[in-house]
Amino acid sequence: MSVICETERLVIRQFKLTDADFIIELLNQESFIRFIGDKQVRSVSDAEYYLNNGPIASYTQYGLDLT
Repeated sequence: MSVICETERLVIRQFKLTDADFIIELLNQESFIRFIGDKQVRSVSDAEYYLNNGPIASYTQYGLDLT
């Protein structure tokens, strides 16, 4: 796990494929869709694809994530 920042009460880390369920929940919130857009992520395989081709690809290519 690549930790970016850690305090007593908070850990900010890079996404992993095991975060797929969280991504589905996050990307399908009404407020996310309204203000950011519908990413069409509805299943675990959609979420894994989104992670692999978004944040995880960005970590690999640029060393950071702007997705």
